[in-house]
Amino acid sequence: MTDDSEACFEEKQKAGLVLVDLKAAYDSVWHQGLTLKLLQVVLDRQMVQFIVNILSNCSFKLKTSDGQ
Repeated sequence: MTDDSEACFEEKQKAGLVLVDLKAAYDSVWHQGLTLKLLQVVLDRQMVQFIVNILSNCSFKLKTSDGQ
C-alpha cells in the first residue's frame, strides 16, 4: 500500500484508499444516511455504489473455542 502511494505521488497521479472499521456497528448505522454522506465526500458515484455493495453483502461468523 505504501509503495503504491509513493509511486502515485512521484508520478503526480491520484490514489484512493478505503478502510473499513470492522469494529464499527454497521448494522446499527442508517444505511441511506451513510450513502448520502459518502456521496458528499466521494465524488465518484460508481465508487460509492461499490462501497455500499461491499458493505451490504458482508457477513461475519465467529466460532468460539467452545463451539458456539
